[in-house]
Amino acid sequence: MQSVRALTRLAPAAALACAACGLVFDLRALGPGTDDTQADGGVTDGAPDGSLLGDGAADGSVHGADANGEAAATEAGEAGSACPSSHGPALVSAGGVCIDRTQVTVSDYGAFLTATRNAPPLASPCDWVTSLTPDDWAAQSKTPRHPVVTVTWCHASTYCKWAGKRLCGRVGGGPVLLADAGVDPATNQWYRACSRAGVLAYPYGTTPLAGACPAYPVVDDVGTHPSCEGGYPGLFDMTANVAEWTDGCDNQGGTNHSIDACTAMGSSSTSGGRACADATDLSRHWADPSIGFRCCGP
Repeated sequence: MQSVRALTRLAPAAALACAACGLVFDLRALGPGTDDTQADGGVTDGAPDGSLLGDGAADGSVHGADANGEAAATEAGEAGSACPSSHGPALVSAGGVCIDRTQVTVSDYGAFLTATRNAPPLASPCDWVTSLTPDDWAAQSKTPRHPVVTVTWCHASTYCKWAGKRLCGRVGGGPVLLADAGVDPATNQWYRACSRAGVLAYPYGTTPLAGACPAYPVVDDVGTHPSCEGGYPGLFDMTANVAEWTDGCDNQGGTNHSIDACTAMGSSSTSGGRACADATDLSRHWADPSIGFRCCGP
């Protein structure tokens, strides 16, 4: 399936309107934070419970395909596993890719904000960032298990680095080419995981199922839709809730990287997408309630 794209670019001044004034930092100066630290707004981390591993399967689905699938998903992210994770969502193994089993939550992001307070500025291509706090943070803090939204590409990338992961990009490392984003399971980590290495058009199967992955403007707690598990066991919401930033950008902004185009995969208000291959290209500084993210292993 071909990608659905809608390129949105804003003037440099709009980039500053997408984030409230605050402090920024250099990742090299930071140590890892803790996920159980209380963040501004009173958000604390809540570990996903068994409800994330629902076994209700829709016609044509592949989740829970083997007897060990649920156990493997439960163990993913633990010390000694193939995909260990210290911060944010647990990582699951998905066809040679380690990827967060859910979108990064408000609670996860709150721990990051607490750990990175009072640090120096970001490096290029994010040296234009003036704050890591979403504009609507006070409102988001009331729903700690929702995916964090209203984050720019730089917010997402910086969080993933802090968490010891990276924004999902090219299989084997580095960014995926913007032109290839969403169409090649051999190169795109996010698409490989969602499509079960290119076998599935949707995370749950080969044919669309109405309501399987409720998406924006419907936003729910992460991992609460068993019908949206896949393309691998233990992986949730790949096309539910909100679209997700990936590491696939151009450099058309020249010296102003805030207006580079970057790819968001999955559901969004712009693409209307529900298929794994659906993608939207947005300026690097873009931030709205329909865009969140998840991370991949380093």
